[in-house]
Amino acid sequence: MLIVPYILIFSKQVFVDFVGCCALYCSCKAGFCFFCLEDCGSDAHSHVRSCPKNTGQGVFISASQKNTVHRESRKRAIVQYLMRTCTDRGLRSSVLHSIEKDLKDLEIIINPSEVDLAGFTPISHTSKHRQHILEEICTMRCPRCRSVSYHWLKLLLSLPINFGNL
Repeated sequence: MLIVPYILIFSKQVFVDFVGCCALYCSCKAGFCFFCLEDCGSDAHSHVRSCPKNTGQGVFISASQKNTVHRESRKRAIVQYLMRTCTDRGLRSSVLHSIEKDLKDLEIIINPSEVDLAGFTPISHTSKHRQHILEEICTMRCPRCRSVSYHWLKLLLSLPINFGNL
């Protein structure tokens, strides 16, 4: 069951999900890149065409490409976070175990070898890491005002919610 932090449901405003164009806009007037979430001022079109994470070099992508880009981006960010922040291999293992169901819901697969896993430490020590991964890495936000993407808010609201342990 996905545990959704209170802020994700009751955040101030959300930007509208896009329909193929990777130059996104938020209600705060920020223009930003779908691929790297860089704030590009008021218009992100020129950045999107030259963004290193944009393999097609155009501004439009399909829904399946969109899902693949975000799944791979989140996976890389989670692995980097775990390797940088959780220096104890047992803690990394526990954190990954604590978000296993959430990763499955998001169709993110992290192989044990990617995070050098070993043994467990007490689960109680994983809560701050779990919260950071779910709130900051797995949730698409406007880089300027930090509003939650309408697309992910819809996904989160469609899943079972457990407000315990927050």
